[in-house]
Amino acid sequence: MKCIIKLLAVIVLALVFGGKAVAQEWEIAHEYAYSDTCIFNYYEAKEMANGNIAVESYMAYKSGVGDFYSLQPAVAVIEPENGRRSIHQSYFKPGYYTSNIPYVFEKDGTLYLLATYTPDHDFTYFNYFKNYEEQSDKAYLGLYRLDDHLDIAESYETTIAIDTFELRNNGNWQSLPNDYSGSLFLFSALQEDDAIVGAYVKRRSLGHDLVHDSLFFFRMNYQGDIIHQVSYPMKSDNTSLSRTFFLRRHHLVKNGSGFIFYDLSNNSTISGKAENNDYDNEGFALYLDHDFNCVNAKAFCHYNNHYSNRFYDMSVIRSHYGTTYIATEFFDENQSSSGISSCALYEYDDGDGKLSYLNMLNHVHRYQFNRMDFTPQKGVDICPTDWTLYFGYTLNAVTASSDSWMMIEHLYAHFDTISTMYYDLKIPRCRSFMSAITATRDGGCMIVYNAKNLDQTDQRWSCVTKFPAEAFVGIDEAHDNGLKVAIAYPNPGKDVLNIRTGLKNARVEVYDMNGRMAYRQEITENVTAINTTDWAEGVYVWKVIVDGKETEVGKWIKE
Repeated sequence: MKCIIKLLAVIVLALVFGGKAVAQEWEIAHEYAYSDTCIFNYYEAKEMANGNIAVESYMAYKSGVGDFYSLQPAVAVIEPENGRRSIHQSYFKPGYYTSNIPYVFEKDGTLYLLATYTPDHDFTYFNYFKNYEEQSDKAYLGLYRLDDHLDIAESYETTIAIDTFELRNNGNWQSLPNDYSGSLFLFSALQEDDAIVGAYVKRRSLGHDLVHDSLFFFRMNYQGDIIHQVSYPMKSDNTSLSRTFFLRRHHLVKNGSGFIFYDLSNNSTISGKAENNDYDNEGFALYLDHDFNCVNAKAFCHYNNHYSNRFYDMSVIRSHYGTTYIATEFFDENQSSSGISSCALYEYDDGDGKLSYLNMLNHVHRYQFNRMDFTPQKGVDICPTDWTLYFGYTLNAVTASSDSWMMIEHLYAHFDTISTMYYDLKIPRCRSFMSAITATRDGGCMIVYNAKNLDQTDQRWSCVTKFPAEAFVGIDEAHDNGLKVAIAYPNPGKDVLNIRTGLKNARVEVYDMNGRMAYRQEITENVTAINTTDWAEGVYVWKVIVDGKETEVGKWIKE
């Protein structure tokens, strides 16, 4: 099969004007077409000891059913000085696909890939497992040592039996066979001294619904041996972990006495633990000792406990203060029917105290997030230099035909705002979706995202962008690094024009194309909503002005 992946841009500008860099540190963007038979897609970036950037990725092969793809694990390496992709590799296993993004670990300067493989049940696809000699009830949890060319130098695989029956009488199976057959899903993995600790589930199909039948915690050495493993039966109702969404990761953190596994469900994953509580819409923190014995479970909830749905699509990270940060998304109680949801960042005290729930210490809450696109699989990270945070998410208008922006908030450890910036691919009429944000050792950050051209809908990009710490210092520094400090959405729009900015002591002005002022208002909130119902259709120019200076300027289309 032919894979069309083109290097769109590698931007490295060492030019200096007035002592400032004139572009983001670098960006690498690979162009592809949605109709391509295979796609190499970036997912999450990590800094290695030698400074290189390892990008956890996947190769997606077009299947025979509709427009869906079957995934294979992949890795790319990017040179930090110039953002050039020095090498990339995918790991195709005949008759199998992966149901999750792989994890890359580094030990003694060597890269290791942790990945899963599940039998491919797509009977219309060339990789259908019945074309191969492997038994259909075998899945694999594999650790692979990679050489300098990212080729597999040594392979360590553990065979895991799963229910791989094909429910041919089910209409959902006919259209999505891999989604309605047994599979192996790796939720989380992290390094612990000379071992890797992780959690995976075995999924099976019961009639019309998907459930996870077992949850496994494991410890693996770098020879691929599972040196300890504990399994727990899981509930089979619709409130269990089975309802979490595709491609989730980062649910596990390490604490002083063992580990905490964060469960999205509003009942405990592990039967018999914390079944009853007084909270609506909560998740659960499952406390495990060093040997993965579940010793406690505590509920956690939204900041006002008044949302009609539980936490969605969250990622967690342990702070330097013995607390845990959770980046998440959830539907607003009064707006769930409209498809509008919210994203939030929480800090919880998840110590081993006697309370049956997690005490919320801090939160930030952001509205106007469209659930047509997932929240980042890694939405928050901690700067190793000063312990500040980078919080990332995507701001989407309600309609699929509108632009989107990636939000990057630089926060102090307890969520006071340092700066709020906005970024996209700089393609007219472009919709971008952040998958991960990573703080870098120099105090800056990297984002990994995908984008699509709204006017040429087959045109897509997969991107990694590196920003220096200086980009988040002030307005001029943000502009010098390709970031904006104010945006307008939805664009195009009809009855409302929203101007979003974190700037203070500012005002917004809007002009028609003849230069006549259509609107003026002082900015007092993060979002200024302008009623445009009576405006004529056409193009308008909006300006955000601070201290008499035009700080941000853009065009907005009234339909």
